[in-house]
Amino acid sequence: MSPAAEDMPHATDVEVWLDDATLGGSARVGTLTRRPSLLTFAALLKAEGAYDSIERLAFGRAHWRVRSAALEVAGLLAPGERDALWRRAELDGDPAVRRAARLWLHADRSGTD
Repeated sequence: MSPAAEDMPHATDVEVWLDDATLGGSARVGTLTRRPSLLTFAALLKAEGAYDSIERLAFGRAHWRVRSAALEVAGLLAPGERDALWRRAELDGDPAVRRAARLWLHADRSGTD
């Protein structure tokens, strides 16, 4: 862990708010129980404009866990692309990404979405 991350206090039960005049002011988006990542914020805010960057991250050279998280967020931002993203990830060069994709593709999602 970098020294900057070690110096950063651990956030617990952080409330996430969106200030948007079109919403008539502030709106509570949710609560996070750990240090939030940019991917978490993109998912919470449904930042469709970030989709291309998140997709590039998902299929780039980052650690497999970051890439898997990026796949999850990309699927949330573009639900119609979700299955195609994970099928593409199933062909990835990284065995950990392939394994995560197989787990996602074969998971029982009855009662969700």
